[in-house]
Amino acid sequence: MLVTLVYLASQVRQGTRAIEATNHNIILQTILSHETDVVGNERMAEIDERGANDPDALSDIEWRRFRTLALIRFGTWEAAFLNHQKGMIDNESWKAFDGGARLQTSGPGYVRFWQEAASAHAPSFAHYVDENVFRS
Repeated sequence: MLVTLVYLASQVRQGTRAIEATNHNIILQTILSHETDVVGNERMAEIDERGANDPDALSDIEWRRFRTLALIRFGTWEAAFLNHQKGMIDNESWKAFDGGARLQTSGPGYVRFWQEAASAHAPSFAHYVDENVFRS
């Protein structure tokens, strides 16, 4: 009986590590795919840069593109946050995702985006961003 319990505990730990690795890889793949698209598209890279630093300089169409870009970035960050809260992403991976997301979403354009779009995110994530990133 004891051997069975030890074996089961070992299997659960291995399963948990596999889930963590899978979640990490899925989120990382999403980030890499998306950011590669932005970097590879000169026009979108320009909108990203201007939108982050001077959102008022964007036309309505450009702001819509920037907002969509921001929604994807925040959505990926939110997925990592929620998976970390559920114990499906380890602390080290979360810190890396969080740090990268903060780097990618700094600037006045992202503050403006967040003011418009915070309600489109899970309340726990919105609270985290409000308290830890865009704290007034």
